[in-house]
Amino acid sequence: MMMSQVDLRTEARNAERFAANFSGRAGVAFPRVYLPLDSKDVLVETFCDGIPLRAFLDIDGHTPFDRELGARGLDAFLHMLIYDNFVHADLHPGNIMVSLSPPFVGSPLDRFVEDFYDMSPFNRGRGMHEKQLPSSAQVHRHVRSILDSHEADEISTHQKNKEIHAYADLLYQSGFTASLVFLDCGLVTLLDDFNRRNFIDLFESVCTFDGNRAGNLMIDRCLTPELVVSPDVFVLRIQDIILRVRKVSLQLSKLTFSEIFEPVMRAVRIHHVRLAPDFINIIMAMFILEGIGRRLDPESDVLRAALPMLRSWLKEDAKNELTYPQHARGSTSPSTASWNLLKVWMYIELREYLDRVRSWGYDDQEFFGEFSPFLTADSSLA
Repeated sequence: MMMSQVDLRTEARNAERFAANFSGRAGVAFPRVYLPLDSKDVLVETFCDGIPLRAFLDIDGHTPFDRELGARGLDAFLHMLIYDNFVHADLHPGNIMVSLSPPFVGSPLDRFVEDFYDMSPFNRGRGMHEKQLPSSAQVHRHVRSILDSHEADEISTHQKNKEIHAYADLLYQSGFTASLVFLDCGLVTLLDDFNRRNFIDLFESVCTFDGNRAGNLMIDRCLTPELVVSPDVFVLRIQDIILRVRKVSLQLSKLTFSEIFEPVMRAVRIHHVRLAPDFINIIMAMFILEGIGRRLDPESDVLRAALPMLRSWLKEDAKNELTYPQHARGSTSPSTASWNLLKVWMYIELREYLDRVRSWGYDDQEFFGEFSPFLTADSSLA
């Protein structure tokens, strides 16, 4: 693995594949690579302008962009894990940047229409709000200057936090949106067909809160099932953990990944259940994601975020597009897994509906969605 990291062409191919996987998904970007110019010792890719994610993690309180950033990061990771089977295995904050974009920059056509209307005689009495907004590069430069001033001890931590909060509030009120840029694609986790099957079976067991089956699957699919110590006790331990997960439905504000996987890893160590290295890489990536997600949006819900991708998987499964050449011991047929997941989805949808009813009328976002920032837009931003 270390030798593959020395060859920069590996990172170039990974970045190209990530870019292709996320080409139709807004809010996440990867550097564009130039394969004809890349070699074992040289990597040529586009420059990505942005703000270090640490700028949002290291301040007191939350900015208006935190929830959006947390949702985008969680959605991107689940997309890699469930849909693509190609996971960025080095997603620490140093490899993630935030890009803040002004409104009406969705496409060159949007900008052309806005510019044409600004110059047309029909634009009587219309303010130049869009023209007064700073560009993404100017916003990033301003935020980085605040961070640099703090690093040079020119301003205190309190002053840095105050300036970032004030500037973020102003940008949000003016309609700016946040997106993520993932860097350093050298480390990835890609499950082969056998481990992919194991993961889907185990994930389905967790989603249906079947702790007994999840424990047995971990034993059956481990590297040395014949060396497992006290398998019945191990299954009971896993079942107890899954029951705790069921009570809170993976809501990060009530249960952390460390609270789930710490006892799982302890049970794995005590009972000598040797897991495949790819599973460990995924678990470590989830630990990092959980830390970032809890900091940005403590109310993030993993099952709710995974719901669209699980629906897509169910649709493909129903069309027999997701097939397995053979069934391992303890697995269920695609139709059975689909029905089990459907029951869980019905529960999640009902819970989401009840949550909305309880909070109805208290959040403008509930009614206006992505247009809510424009309701209080401040045209004084320069």
